[in-house]
Amino acid sequence: MAFAREGASVLVADIAEKGAQETARLIEEHGSQALAVTCDVRRNEDVQRTLNEAIETFGRLDFAFNNAGIEYTIKPAADIMEEEWNRIIDTSFGVGSAIVVDGGQTV
Repeated sequence: MAFAREGASVLVADIAEKGAQETARLIEEHGSQALAVTCDVRRNEDVQRTLNEAIETFGRLDFAFNNAGIEYTIKPAADIMEEEWNRIIDTSFGVGSAIVVDGGQTV
């Protein structure tokens, strides 16, 4: 929204399509051009497609602001289900990354 307030056209990329569309709608309500794109930044092909859409729509890319992250409920590690744990690790460190914890144990 800050970029739009300064007159920039904005491509809103989000893994959540509805969220991207809502943000783009708000930007357009304030008078700037916006484009919503569904993008999973863990997938190179999604990032490339998003970049291509920015260039096709706006003619160029002047600036990129990356604020990708995941939301989850903060709770003790023992209470995190395996599927949720895998999502956190895959998103934070990339699939196939190794995390060395205390004692040299690789997770």
